[in-house]
Amino acid sequence: MKIKNLQVLTGKFLVLALFINSCLGFIAAPLNVAAQTKPIIITADQPNLWTLEQAHYLLAQMHRRNLDLKAKGLSALDPNDINGVRFDVLKQLFEIGATFDQAAGFNNNLLAKDKTFNSERRRELVSRRDALQEQSLDLSKEIARLNRALANAGSEPEKTGINAEITERTAVQAAVDKQIKLTDEELKTLNSASGDFKSVQPGGSFDATKFQNGMLDGAFKKATDDALKEFSSSPQLNAQIRLENYLQMQYEIISKQLTLLRDEVGPGERLVFLELPQSISASFDKADQKWAQSWWRIAGYTKNVITKTSATPAVTPTPKPDSNQRPITTSESLDAILKNKPYYLKTDEEWEEEKTNQVSAAEEGIQVTADFVDLDDNSNMLPKLKAKNIKIDDRRVRTVELIPRQSSINVNDIKLRNKAGVLNVVASFLFGFGAKLNLQRQREQFSQFVQQELYSSAFGKGSREFGWTFTPMPGTNRLMSGVRTTYAVVVVPREATAIVLETTGCYFPRSAHQPSDFNEAIDTKTNRWQNSDIQSRRCNAQKGFVVPIPGGGEQGSNDFYVSGLTYKPVKKNEQIVVSIYGNNFSAQTGILINGVPLKPALGLAQPFIVDDSLTRNDVDEELASETVQGRYERVDANQLIATFRIKDFEKIPVITIIAPGKAIDLNRLNNLRINQNRSASLDPAVIEWMFGERPPPPPAIRIEGVAVFRRNAGTLIALVSGAGFARTQSILINGDDTFSVNQQTPSLWRVEFPAPLHDKTIEVSLVVGDRTIKAEPVPNPAYVSRVDSRLTSNTPYLGITEVKFVSYEDDVLVVEITGYGFNKELVSSMGELAVTSPTKAFLKIVDPEPAVTLRLTDEKTKSFTETVITRAPPPAPASEKDN
Repeated sequence: MKIKNLQVLTGKFLVLALFINSCLGFIAAPLNVAAQTKPIIITADQPNLWTLEQAHYLLAQMHRRNLDLKAKGLSALDPNDINGVRFDVLKQLFEIGATFDQAAGFNNNLLAKDKTFNSERRRELVSRRDALQEQSLDLSKEIARLNRALANAGSEPEKTGINAEITERTAVQAAVDKQIKLTDEELKTLNSASGDFKSVQPGGSFDATKFQNGMLDGAFKKATDDALKEFSSSPQLNAQIRLENYLQMQYEIISKQLTLLRDEVGPGERLVFLELPQSISASFDKADQKWAQSWWRIAGYTKNVITKTSATPAVTPTPKPDSNQRPITTSESLDAILKNKPYYLKTDEEWEEEKTNQVSAAEEGIQVTADFVDLDDNSNMLPKLKAKNIKIDDRRVRTVELIPRQSSINVNDIKLRNKAGVLNVVASFLFGFGAKLNLQRQREQFSQFVQQELYSSAFGKGSREFGWTFTPMPGTNRLMSGVRTTYAVVVVPREATAIVLETTGCYFPRSAHQPSDFNEAIDTKTNRWQNSDIQSRRCNAQKGFVVPIPGGGEQGSNDFYVSGLTYKPVKKNEQIVVSIYGNNFSAQTGILINGVPLKPALGLAQPFIVDDSLTRNDVDEELASETVQGRYERVDANQLIATFRIKDFEKIPVITIIAPGKAIDLNRLNNLRINQNRSASLDPAVIEWMFGERPPPPPAIRIEGVAVFRRNAGTLIALVSGAGFARTQSILINGDDTFSVNQQTPSLWRVEFPAPLHDKTIEVSLVVGDRTIKAEPVPNPAYVSRVDSRLTSNTPYLGITEVKFVSYEDDVLVVEITGYGFNKELVSSMGELAVTSPTKAFLKIVDPEPAVTLRLTDEKTKSFTETVITRAPPPAPASEKDN
């Protein structure tokens, strides 16, 4: 019995040990997670910055699209509209039953007494049998000991005494065994009392038919069916929220359009755009019901301070927007800010001298250093404000827009709740009493509402301290890990070269409130936000960033610089390839050729890379009719490749490069390296042409142009232009030299000569030694095709020789006038005159008199001629009359 009990205890101990070990195995896994003391970690990364000039292409396009935006109109608003649906159905049944049976109670009482007696007698007999078995075992051991002693006895009396003891012990053992047998036989007769207890079953059970049909059951079912059919469209926002959303959308559109239009918010200020990335890492088991915040603060800005050296001029020139100045590298700008290391603004000659080690960097150029402007320094505050202890925040740098301002979605919240509960209590007593309690409850709730839920919102607009609050997405309780990229539109002074930012991140339970300001969030003495023992809320350590501003400062030069270009001349109407070299070419750089934009190429030398966008098709259609056709590619920040052709063009086109904040006409620069020619310019007179071949230089003595004018009756004046004219040279007009010649300059002759009425053209010839230089013939303004025999050289060269009748219909007379000396300065005294040649004109007169006198006057020479015009046609010939 003792061994058996020990085995049982050992087994129980092993089971308990295995149970504890298994529990520790489950607990061991979360121990590592418990070491992660922060449920949420907010990490800020290096911000990026771009200027309004860099973004203005995209912003201008967005603004034009935003002009088409408008909020959806509202219908009639009724604050009494049904804006949600909810069904609540409750069914409940409460039932109690009880039964009493006296006969069953009497029988159960007798049966209980029998079972009690038999059970107690059985326990007594079993205990007695166990004691007898122990006694029989002890007697067996004593008999065995006596037999061993008998075998060892030496004398006969000793053996007789031992045999007597053995006989006694054997007789006693036989009696004990007989008692054990009698006990076993009695145990066999102690059977359980026949029969079982009779339980009393109370009446009553759940019966759905016991619910009485109410008068409204059918009507309620029909109303429910009708409502469920329209359940997806029936909920809507209430009238007040709809109106607020409409007004908010109007304000949002207007404010964003103003932001896109805002070029400068004031003199000496500029607008920049900050891209602020932050990473959120949320633990799986500790981030429930917690919010996160990213705090940003603009501590100040840097500006350039010029330290004049011996080589610096007294007045420092400010770079113009279209100047071709070498850009300041990012490393130079950061070294000046972080390491207090100056940099130098140099001319091209100074850069070249430094490259050839002719001078050191400190000997030439304008030395520039960086100075930090602390916006928290209020030492220069007005004394009156100091006396009143009024703290004025320096807002020279401030935010004007935070994106996203807030992020929310309209949630169609549908909830179906089905609750059922059952309470069933049954009691049955041996004295014949039984009871039963049955409580059954069922509830269904069906609801649907539309509501707005935020998951991120900005704060601090218009301040130097700003940030965003990030909450779990609607429908979840845990903030998701990932990168959150936000944007801030910031106003900075024009002189600013970089912005200095501070940042931290906090998390806290949704039931708590955020830090009151940035200082509280970073204060290491604040137990509320910096105590490591408090895990429900915490702020990260402070971080700082320096963000350079492209082209910042009055002497800023982060724009592009053109150093030279190369090309191989081509023939007229052929394709040319031009490579433009420089520094800091932006990805938004564009090229104009003779004022026509070239199309940017995805891969200029990769024909398998095709731009298949719809925008490309629109651009192709718009530029299809232009005389310049071509594309360009930005190879990198130091090289542009352009290929184009120009229809019927020779020489060198006008090449213009445009980038955000700067545009340069390359034809105006004289410090370029063109086809390995240093300090060259795109002057067609001195540089190799791109299209066509430059003709040889003109001869020293030449006629370039002839212009002939009428002076008075019978006299013409010719102005001959060219080069190399001298008084020793002879000039001929249509082979005649009998006229007056006046040399104005070596490049201009003035010749006055009689008008040759019979020659159609005027030809000027210059006799130089043994050769003759002829000019291209020009029309003779005094030529007449039909000349009367009476006309001489002294006759005025304006006259009418014939008038022909053309038509007279609807009171409109048209005649053809033939004469000489007609020109564009000819004015008619009536009607509308149209001069078609020096000898012919047409005249239209509306509602003429039967006979009128026409005067034609030359406005330049004031000479005139007259004739009589009748509106009747001339008489027909006799042959026509007969017909």
